[in-house]
Amino acid sequence: MPSRYWRSTVAIHCNGFYSPEQEATILGELAELRDVFPSWVREVWVSLRSLDNGDILICDTNVPYRSYNISVSPDYFSYSADQRKSHLTHEVVHAILGPIVEWVSDRFIEPMKESDERLYAVIEQEWRDRFEGVTQEWTYILERMMAKGEEG
Repeated sequence: MPSRYWRSTVAIHCNGFYSPEQEATILGELAELRDVFPSWVREVWVSLRSLDNGDILICDTNVPYRSYNISVSPDYFSYSADQRKSHLTHEVVHAILGPIVEWVSDRFIEPMKESDERLYAVIEQEWRDRFEGVTQEWTYILERMMAKGEEG
């Protein structure tokens, strides 16, 4: 399983890609975002798999183990480079926000499920909409900052 290292502290591991070109593409795109990952991330695991609901990327944070998992749909590679970078930036922002989002969900939202399923459904959807909105806002901010950096 190939690995690439950033700043000698963050390792990227890829597996399950159909071609070396796909693997090189995703590794290159992640390398462009290396300075955006939060300091708690020590390993990034990237795998290719079919995803539900038309998603092209999904992520999972695992703070205790300092790892971040990104699942990539084969459809990801049909998008333009700019679209892929935007989607990937969005997922990296999830790594930044993931620990607090998961803590709030685990501590306050999920316990509601047993006591009031209807209230839980409303609150859970509201929480999801809000953190996705914040994630996308930070994605836009980072894209503007990276574009300025490219301009010199």
